[in-house]
Amino acid sequence: MTKILYYSLLFAITLSVMGQTTAKAAQSTFVTTQEQSVVVDESFSRSSPQSNVELRKSVRSFSAEVDRRVSAVGYPGGNSLAIVAQKLTAELPGDLARLYAIYRWITTYIGYDVDAYFSGDLRNAVGAANTFHRRKAVCDGYSSLLQEMGAVAGLQIEKVEGYAKGYGYAVGVMTGGANHAWNAVKLDGRWYLLDSTWDAGSIDEFGHFSRKSGKWNYFLVDPQFFITSHFPENSTWQLLQNPVTQNTFLEMASVPPGMIDLGVDTSKHSRAHIEAAVAPYLFDFGTGVQKLNGRLRAGSKEVKGAWALQLCQPDNHVKLLFSAPKAGDYVATVFVSEKSTDTKTSDAILYNITFSDVASYPGGFPFVFADYYARRVVLAEPLSGVLPSGKVVRFRLKSDGAQKMIITQQSKPVAHLLPQSGYFTGDVTLSPGEAGVFANYGNGNSYSGLLNYKVE
Repeated sequence: MTKILYYSLLFAITLSVMGQTTAKAAQSTFVTTQEQSVVVDESFSRSSPQSNVELRKSVRSFSAEVDRRVSAVGYPGGNSLAIVAQKLTAELPGDLARLYAIYRWITTYIGYDVDAYFSGDLRNAVGAANTFHRRKAVCDGYSSLLQEMGAVAGLQIEKVEGYAKGYGYAVGVMTGGANHAWNAVKLDGRWYLLDSTWDAGSIDEFGHFSRKSGKWNYFLVDPQFFITSHFPENSTWQLLQNPVTQNTFLEMASVPPGMIDLGVDTSKHSRAHIEAAVAPYLFDFGTGVQKLNGRLRAGSKEVKGAWALQLCQPDNHVKLLFSAPKAGDYVATVFVSEKSTDTKTSDAILYNITFSDVASYPGGFPFVFADYYARRVVLAEPLSGVLPSGKVVRFRLKSDGAQKMIITQQSKPVAHLLPQSGYFTGDVTLSPGEAGVFANYGNGNSYSGLLNYKVE
């Protein structure tokens, strides 16, 4: 497999589903700071991060049983919305279990109506009844159906409208009014946020809806995460003690709630726009992160090449470098994976980066192969992806379990790196073309590809 194919596999992207309208007016930065005038009932109680975590954990005690029920109920044609809601929730213990059953059913059996979304004809893609009978909708349909099925089960659920950073979102740009709808639910006297549209699936870069698999990210979300991607028209539904303004919302980097389970700490990179000055820019999301990769986009087009590089520290703390081919504005997409061996992409965090100077790494970084991550390579040098021909280049790196390390050109070894102070080190003079770094992990004469450089 070539390095290009490896690279494309590592940097495939999944886009979030957005909501309710298809406004295609010219984009302009939203600068209004006027707050909604809201009267908050004294009995209004907000969720806390701790209560969210406790509720999500308690779901595990009954999720398997409820999952079986959802599967058994399926989508019974000819039944009413109320009958299905009753079948799903009958004799379940408590509001949380009933909510889970309905949410699970909706995200399993209701698809996103991409035709309605892209055409702008939403007449049949909204409302609970349309959604239930057609089995597809845009966000208004999802949120309306959850509200009405919840009412049948005795749940207090509200539909919330506002702006979301979903499909097609440009970092820091708002295109007008509300474009999305989601829900808030009251459980044991506290309000919680959830978005069944985004947990049902996503629209890919080809405009196709893909059903989501695995755990949900937008079920009973910590409001501190939810506000980075969802801004309600009524600020009460931020569920924050200190509601943020629209400007602050736009300044925030949108952080998928699932990132917290991956150990992501965005405190050092909470703003969506970064003035990076001289490249490269270093992202540090804390010591809990296992794997980082990314891609770079200029406008609507991906910048070809290796412009992001994971740096694994000797203590296994991983960070991510970004560079660019020239000074200017870019969108950097950061992917976080649960394990260093994962080949699937995760949800992403998007940043706008303005580089004033890229003199240090105008050619980007070396291409990396899967074993670069899996073997926890610590790369000290060279970081530049383009190396000079006919000149001595210092290589210095190490990798878990590596017994030998070589530099190759035209599929032949040209240098052996020698152990020195815990690293494999060597000074190598290279010819024009490409140069690869390969390592042997004690498995006979088999070598694994780690890195590939251009030599000019």
